[in-house]
Amino acid sequence: MVRAGEIARGLLVLSLFWALGCSAPGAPPYAPASPAATPSIQVTPLVSPSPAPTPEVGAPNRRILESSTLRSRGENPWKLDAERVEYEEVGKTARVGVLVWTLMDAEGAELVKVEGNGALVDMEAMKVSFQGPVVARGARGEVLNVQNLVWDGKVRKFLGNQGVRMLREGTILTGKRLVASPDLRRLEVEGDVRVLLPEGVPKGEEPR
Repeated sequence: MVRAGEIARGLLVLSLFWALGCSAPGAPPYAPASPAATPSIQVTPLVSPSPAPTPEVGAPNRRILESSTLRSRGENPWKLDAERVEYEEVGKTARVGVLVWTLMDAEGAELVKVEGNGALVDMEAMKVSFQGPVVARGARGEVLNVQNLVWDGKVRKFLGNQGVRMLREGTILTGKRLVASPDLRRLEVEGDVRVLLPEGVPKGEEPR
């Protein structure tokens, strides 16, 4: 006969067995036996980021520089200071933001200083295409206002169009197209050309 004490101990072990969530072999585990999952903490950003742009062809060869300087050598070396430069290694081109561009002679003396809202620089073609409005100032006081201006380093000339206005020694010369020497001293103007001599300059007429 089974004693009462042994029966009681058996019932106690069985009750602990169920309380701990253990199961008999082959039986599925009960929920109480599953460990409690630790809740993860997620921080929602104040501003949702925009989707990442699709990389362009050749993007690994692009460098974006802030407040950078570009330089060119040659018979008329130049220096370009810009707030932003996006340089393409493959085509040797650069797009720049607001800039100050300085053209020099072979000895390094300043010839012309150009200010513009941006430019496209083609190092292989040796061209700098300025985005207007553009103001170019010569070393002898010449002031050129024009919408579009290109420095062609191969032919060593400035090419301008749209709203050409040159002030030199009090004389104002206007037209539609311009070809000028590196120092802005020799120039050709075409298209509705007008010349206003010093005595005919309206009072307060000054380049901006």
